[in-house]
Amino acid sequence: MAVLQFTLGSWTDDEFLAPAFLGVAGAAVLVASHMAGEPVVGGAARAALAASEAQAAILCAALVATSVLGRPLAQLAGARGRLGRIQSAGGSFVPLVLDDTLPEPAQAELAWATYALYTQTDSTGVSVWDRGGTRLLCCRGVTAFQPPQAPWIDSGQQAAQYLADKAAVARWGREAWPLPAGTLCALAIPLRFPGGNDGVLLLTSDGGERMYPAKERLWARALADKLEATV
Repeated sequence: MAVLQFTLGSWTDDEFLAPAFLGVAGAAVLVASHMAGEPVVGGAARAALAASEAQAAILCAALVATSVLGRPLAQLAGARGRLGRIQSAGGSFVPLVLDDTLPEPAQAELAWATYALYTQTDSTGVSVWDRGGTRLLCCRGVTAFQPPQAPWIDSGQQAAQYLADKAAVARWGREAWPLPAGTLCALAIPLRFPGGNDGVLLLTSDGGERMYPAKERLWARALADKLEATV
């Protein structure tokens, strides 16, 4: 649902309203189409039309049910998983921090991109940095509020850095990264903002090693590309 809302835009603060809105709107269109449609002649045609309308009605009902059941299921999963660990994690937990000097469209893009990554991966923290990684633009979750000084930022590194396990995290050094205590895995994606500014999209997790499979890394790269073009 976070991905759906990020795609449609930040028109509501409640991600669980999006599927309900689509379900109700779809049901209204379905009823209007049924009432305004011409009578169908032929048993086979009527049966096909009825089957199509039934499938559409089931889809609308499923969207509304997703909205109703999504919140308690998400809360249950969070209490047992990632969100259940953040109270014991090092660093500071914040629901959302945004640089209020940015234009509102840029703030909206940052808010929803970090929200999608925070809720759809096992991250305990997501942050976006600018000016070579020295200015915090946005963060969610558990974050250590000091700028990264990793060598690859200064050298114009283009490739993402995937610290897949504790050994990789230790090799880079805690003092060179804004990594909260207990981080077992991290993903850092370089950003190239207009005007030559270099930035970093940083995801951290204390849920275990190798928490960002290839598919999630590609998705995070796609969101990073979107941020480069819009922030």
